[in-house]
Amino acid sequence: MRQKYAFMGITVILTMALWANTLSEKKKVSYTPDSVVMKVGDCQITVSEAMIYMLERRQEIESAWGSKMWSAEIGTDEKGNKVTYEDEVKDDVAERIEIQKVLVQEAEDQAIKLSKKERVECRKQAKKEIGMFDSKELITYEITLDKVSSYYKEKKIASKMYNKILEDFEADYDLADYKMVTVYEMVFPTVQSNKEGELVEVSETEDRKQKQRADEARKKVVSGEKLDTVARYYGLRNAGEKTLNASEVSGNLWDEVNQLEDGECSSVMETDNGYMIVQMIHKNDRKKQEEAINQEVEKQKKEWFQKKYKEDYKKHYKTKMEEDVWKKLPLASQKDES
Repeated sequence: MRQKYAFMGITVILTMALWANTLSEKKKVSYTPDSVVMKVGDCQITVSEAMIYMLERRQEIESAWGSKMWSAEIGTDEKGNKVTYEDEVKDDVAERIEIQKVLVQEAEDQAIKLSKKERVECRKQAKKEIGMFDSKELITYEITLDKVSSYYKEKKIASKMYNKILEDFEADYDLADYKMVTVYEMVFPTVQSNKEGELVEVSETEDRKQKQRADEARKKVVSGEKLDTVARYYGLRNAGEKTLNASEVSGNLWDEVNQLEDGECSSVMETDNGYMIVQMIHKNDRKKQEEAINQEVEKQKKEWFQKKYKEDYKKHYKTKMEEDVWKKLPLASQKDES
């Protein structure tokens, strides 16, 4: 009898252990690829679809920065909990999903559709992108070519709706503020860092020496010596070509720089940080000007869209996130970077 009871006791213990392990596994994997992780208006976003957004964003970031930054701590939340770079990017992905789904539903209401050519292009893009995703994750999250293709079709429709919203946008900038000049700049510093890392002025004697060196350097430049040669002679590590505009240079300095013709050298100009000499390379660098204007216009577009989106569109769509599922979805690469 004792042997029988002992055997039954072992059986019960093993059964309980297996049951506990099963519960643990179920708790660990609390979603499937078809589980709904987010709702935006009438749209339901499954784990499988959400992971397409995740994988695309991961690919964008890791192709530029590698995969080691995800765990970097960038701050804390309102409860004092650690916030990592992965947490921040996941918030960005959630916002992308919401915006895309809102725009897609708005586009449907306005009968905005894709042409046959656009649908074919989306399919081609899907074939290209799916080949860059991790094959194990494609299987785990049941990500198929059709799903990726649908994602890019929605992305294209959302882009069309975005452009339609921007039809009322008007950029606001003064062309004069974006006149760009390219100069070769040399600065003879009159400040230095103290032990606390603070910038302090050098002594009057050292200040005079720097002014004298700047005067000598200018004479060399005017006489035709190569700029890089002069900069190396005086050990000016930060000397080189720089693109400037009126917003980056104080008024008096800009007035003098702006009067220079290509190849001309400025006088020795006194700044807060030292004595500066510039030689004009391009008096009106139209390429740089166009780049600066485009950056400003894109910035204004994004700000204008965000305001319009919140005021006229977002409020009509209720968003619900299944936090327990969302938190478990991995954005960081699951492969160790060698």
